[in-house]
Amino acid sequence: MRVNFVFSILFLFTFNATAQTNYKPGRISNLQGEIIEGYITYQFNRQSPKQIYFKKSLEATPKLYQPKDLKGFSVEESYYTSAIVEVEESSRLLKSLDSDKKLNITIDTVFLETVIEGKTGNGLYLYTGKNINFYISKDENYELLQYKEYFKNNETSTTEFKGYIWQLLTYLEDCEDIRLELNKTTYRSKSLKKLFKHYYDCTDKELDFEKKPTKKTFNVGLVVGANFTSLDMKSDEYGYRNIDGAEFNNSILPTFGISYKFAFPFNKKRWFLYTDILFTRYSVQANYEEVKTNEFYRVTDIELELSYLKLNALLQYQIKSSPFNVGIGVSNARRLNEVTNKYYYRDISQPETVTFVNGKLIDNLSGYEFGLLCSISAQIGNFNIEGRYEKTKGVSDISTISSPTHRTYFLVKYIL
Repeated sequence: MRVNFVFSILFLFTFNATAQTNYKPGRISNLQGEIIEGYITYQFNRQSPKQIYFKKSLEATPKLYQPKDLKGFSVEESYYTSAIVEVEESSRLLKSLDSDKKLNITIDTVFLETVIEGKTGNGLYLYTGKNINFYISKDENYELLQYKEYFKNNETSTTEFKGYIWQLLTYLEDCEDIRLELNKTTYRSKSLKKLFKHYYDCTDKELDFEKKPTKKTFNVGLVVGANFTSLDMKSDEYGYRNIDGAEFNNSILPTFGISYKFAFPFNKKRWFLYTDILFTRYSVQANYEEVKTNEFYRVTDIELELSYLKLNALLQYQIKSSPFNVGIGVSNARRLNEVTNKYYYRDISQPETVTFVNGKLIDNLSGYEFGLLCSISAQIGNFNIEGRYEKTKGVSDISTISSPTHRTYFLVKYIL
């Protein structure tokens, strides 16, 4: 049982082994301005890349490039330009803020990422090092948009130096109402992009490129839904003859829990490790009659109700250009409670004589169930709708009783 549990976790996590060395189609622009097609990889983290590896074919030996070695590069839907720029490095952690609005500037050669850009210029660019810094283009150079948060009044409150407001007021001055928009603009990518979009609309300038929001590497969600359970129980052992012939009804009961989804940082983040922890239960009954002789027959009633805490893990793939995901995985269920586990039968003979017998349906119930999963789901905004099928060995811990269990889930998830 423990081996199955560990295997189910390792089975999906080992898929991440090649994440950091995955090459994507891209191109570089060398110092002579030549565009070279090939494959690119770099370290995937929250900071801007300090170097990249490039090769012309997947079989070729990769070559290391730093900002000083290139004019720029592009990979997937990201565009980077090499530039010598000012970098503001003052700490923005509350506990480390100083009480001086003077910027802490260093000069560095970096890869600037294009955030938004018009066909005639007037673009916004990003470099993330110790801090997030934004830039505007001016005559083939890049100017730092100045910003700093610092303490005032003897470190009892904080304030902001917003030099970028005045810089952008001049930079975007051909839009008449830009001042009104600037009053609402913060030093955040989303807010600055909104400002530039307003500028393009205001001046009838055409947008050339906009960086799309990056998919979150992971998210957490709440799960509610229903599970439809069918149980098929058989036994050749005489002591459990009451099981044979029983046709259990299907159980339809609610389920709920929490989910966690991690996007692997390659292949446009279409591969996911999805896990959830669900509380589930099922309740089934069966009733059948056995005719022994013309004057004697038996009516048997069976009831079984169990509850579980399940850890499910699926490897999911998002189908290209669609909101649909398909997945396969494993389930691990720990039985929480044995609500009902009984059978009783009535022996009825002629003349009318009734004998009642009660007992446990199964003496040894399994405390753990391992299962296989497959799923299909669709993402609609913050909601995800999923259909899932599960097959497990079942509840019996007795070798002579077969109890394969089939579950179909309909789940609705809300991403927090």
